[in-house]
Amino acid sequence: MNRTQILHRALAAGNIAVVLTGLGLEGKKGITLNVILMFFLLLIFRIKFWVDDEQYFQDVESGKLPGGTPHVIGLVIGVFSWLVWYLAGFFIKDIALSSLLMAIVMGLSFLWIVATMVSRGAYAEQVPWLFFNAFYILGFLLLFFQDRSWNPFVERREAFTTVVLCGLGVVFLFDLVVTRLLEQRRAT
Repeated sequence: MNRTQILHRALAAGNIAVVLTGLGLEGKKGITLNVILMFFLLLIFRIKFWVDDEQYFQDVESGKLPGGTPHVIGLVIGVFSWLVWYLAGFFIKDIALSSLLMAIVMGLSFLWIVATMVSRGAYAEQVPWLFFNAFYILGFLLLFFQDRSWNPFVERREAFTTVVLCGLGVVFLFDLVVTRLLEQRRAT
């Protein structure tokens, strides 16, 4: 295991710990159904990203994927996304703020994928990741803008939030299936 993997594992475990801390913080906002849905969404996202990132780091270390400057730039962007993820977890009870921060995380993840594609082009999983990240960004931005007057569902904000969070969960399931199928195909 190299230093990159150690850093990644430490920050990923910290992301999960901060989400739990955010749940435990006292404040005006309690734990609602939507906070629980957001908690599980952040948790499964982080676990999936953890697994995907670990595989990427192993592929770079073994020489299956190129290292070099694009890899380092991508890694720096990745570290920034993990740090923003800390804030998203800390503010989990404020769904709008946490969602804005997660949109930033997904945007940084999008940039990381693009940065790693620069020298070699995309490998099988990266193109769907870009597609799914765009949906994640859209969903999280919908949650951030949920209280705006232009939202036709503003009067039913809680139900709107629940539907969007569940929709993000469905997109996640498609992402998970597509990613695993492409990984298996690439491995053979």
